[in-house]
Amino acid sequence: MPRADIDGIEIAYEVIGEGKPWTITPGGRYSKDDPGIRELGQALAAGGYSAIIWDRPNCGASEVRFDGDESESEIQADALAGLVKHLGVGPVMMQHWCCLTHCDPLSCSNCERFSPRW
Repeated sequence: MPRADIDGIEIAYEVIGEGKPWTITPGGRYSKDDPGIRELGQALAAGGYSAIIWDRPNCGASEVRFDGDESESEIQADALAGLVKHLGVGPVMMQHWCCLTHCDPLSCSNCERFSPRW
């Protein structure tokens, strides 16, 4: 399983397929390995896209980190922006398993990495 050091936090991720990138973020404390996440990535890949499935900080196989002045949502948003930059892709389409509260690109200092449309 690939891992990336993003601002000192080890982030677990996987890229499925090739093409314009989507990120898939599981909701709650769920992992990228939970039912439905990989299948959604595979469906996107079958449609000619790439899917980045990842475990947010404090979830799944990614490192646990509670420190600093940022909220957990800000840490997670910055981690996703850092992962997108690390992979050299972007802008990306974002798919979140529940609501956007856990990885809100509007709270991210790297908003140019995210795009609501191509």
